[in-house]
Amino acid sequence: MNPAALKCDSRRVQPGDTFVAVRGAADDGSRFIAAAIEAGAAEIVTELPRPAEGVPDGVAWRTVEDSRREIAALACRAYGDPSAAIDVFGVTGTNGKTTTATLLRKILNDCGIPSGLVSTISYITAPPLPPPALLGLLGRAPVEAKEIPAHNTTPGPLELQSLFAEMRDNGCKAAVMEVSSHAIAQRRVEGTRFAAVAFTNLTQDHLDYHGTMEAYFEAKRQLFVPARFPAAINLDCPYGRRLFDAIKSDGGAPALSYGAASDADVRFSNERLSSLGCEFRLDYPGGSAQVRLRLLGRHNIHNALCAFATALLHGIPARMALDSLATAKPVRGRLEMVRIKASPATYFIDYAHTPDAIENVLNTLREITEGRLFIVFGAGGDRDRRKRPLMGEAAARLADVCIVTSDNPRSEDPAAIIEDILAGMPEPEQPSEPPAAEPGHSASAPGVLRPSPPWLGQPGAERTAALGQPDAMRPACSRPAVLIEPDRRAAIRRTVLLADQPGDVVLIAGKGHETYQIFADRTDHFDDREELISWGS
Repeated sequence: MNPAALKCDSRRVQPGDTFVAVRGAADDGSRFIAAAIEAGAAEIVTELPRPAEGVPDGVAWRTVEDSRREIAALACRAYGDPSAAIDVFGVTGTNGKTTTATLLRKILNDCGIPSGLVSTISYITAPPLPPPALLGLLGRAPVEAKEIPAHNTTPGPLELQSLFAEMRDNGCKAAVMEVSSHAIAQRRVEGTRFAAVAFTNLTQDHLDYHGTMEAYFEAKRQLFVPARFPAAINLDCPYGRRLFDAIKSDGGAPALSYGAASDADVRFSNERLSSLGCEFRLDYPGGSAQVRLRLLGRHNIHNALCAFATALLHGIPARMALDSLATAKPVRGRLEMVRIKASPATYFIDYAHTPDAIENVLNTLREITEGRLFIVFGAGGDRDRRKRPLMGEAAARLADVCIVTSDNPRSEDPAAIIEDILAGMPEPEQPSEPPAAEPGHSASAPGVLRPSPPWLGQPGAERTAALGQPDAMRPACSRPAVLIEPDRRAAIRRTVLLADQPGDVVLIAGKGHETYQIFADRTDHFDDREELISWGS
C-alpha cells in the first residue's frame, strides 16, 4: 500500500487515492465523500453503508465500525509497521511530558540507543551526530537530525507513522513520544507498539474536550490498562496511584512507581532546591544514589524520576541513566532563564498553562526569590474555561505582582478570558492607609491597577511608589498587586519597567517555546523570549 494514497482530507485527494472519512470533534469526514469522489478517489472507507445510488461503479466502498481505528491500522500497514522495528516510549500526563520525554531521549542516546523524538516542541527524526572520531565506525553516511516544529503534541496516525518510518530509515533504534489525551481518545496511537509507557500526573485541563476529570482520567487509563506495556507511574499523584493499582490488579506487563511516597519503587527524599538546580537522595530497586540535577524545582525531580524509571524498565543500568541526567539542561521554554541588560531582575519563560503547573513553577521560583515575584500570564481561548479562575487563584496566592494578559485568545474576546481569570483572584482589600493614586489609576481598588498608556512611558517615582516594595500596594493586607494588560507585548514591557529591583524574579507563563499568538482571524509571530530581549536591550 502506498502511504501517499491514504487521505483523510478530501481537499488533498488525488486520482486513485483511498479516502477515509473520519468523524472529528468539529466535523464529520462523511460530509466530504462526494468531494473526494469528485477528486478521483478510488476507494471510500467510512462508517456509513454504501448508498443505493450516487456512487460510481468504479469506486470501491468499505464500511467499517470505527474509521479512526481503521485509518490508524492502514497507516501502520502502509509505512511497514515501523514501531515493530524501533522501540517506542510513550509519555502521557497533564504536565511534564515534554521535559520527561526530552530527558528520556537523552538517556537513550547517551546509552548508545539512537533515538528520535515526538514532542510538543518539535519532531526529531534522526539521532544526534556522533563525535567526528566515531563517524567512520558507522558503516554508513550519518543523517543529521532534522527538527520539525510541532503543530500537535501527538500528530495524526498518518503523520505519526510517517515520522516513525523516517526515524527507522535514519538509523534510530528508539523513539520517545508525548501522548496526549486527545490522541488516545481519537485513536491516533492505535497500532503503535510501545516498549514502555509513562504517566507524569493528572490535573485539571482539557475539560472542554473530556467534560469531567473522571473522563479525562479514563482517556489516559486506556494507554495503561489492560497492562500491555511496561509502565512508570507517579505515585504522588492520586490518579497515578489509582492507575498503578489498576495495572497491578491487571497482572500484565511490569510497572515501576516513582515519587516521594514511602512505598514508591523509585523514591526521592531529602531534596534541596536552589537557583542552580536540585539535589536529593534516590532509592531504587537494587541501589541508592545522591543525585544532582541542573534542573530547577521539585516538579523536575518528578520528571527526572519518570525518565529514570522508564529507562530501568527498558534494562538500562541505573548508573548510566543517572550519569546522563546529571548533564541534562533545561528544555526550551520550560523554566528557561533569560537575562536582559536593562533590568536587574531575573526572568523565566515557562509553558505553565494549568493551575497545577503555575503553582509548581511559582513555588519553585519563590525558593530563589529575594525580592518580589512577578507573573505574567493569560489563558488560552476556546479551551477549558473552568481552569481559568483556578489559574488566577494560584497566581494571586503565590506571586507578589500578577500581570494578567492574553495567551492565545483564538475566537474568544480577550477581555472575557481575563474576567474568567480574575474571578479566581481575591477582591482587593482596602488598606488602613490607602496609597496615593497613580495618574490614570484608581486608589479605590488598591491591588488592582487598570492599564494606563501614558503611565507606560514614566518609569519614575510614581511607579516606584506603587510597586517599589511588595507591601507598598497593600500595607494592611496580603493581597498581591494585579495589573490588567490584554496586549501581551505591552504586558511584557510593563513588567520590564516594574521589575527594577535586584532580587526581583519574573515568570512569563503560558507560551513557553511557542513563537506565535493565535487570534480569531490571524496568527501573528510572537515569542516571549524575543519580546523580553527587545524591551530590555
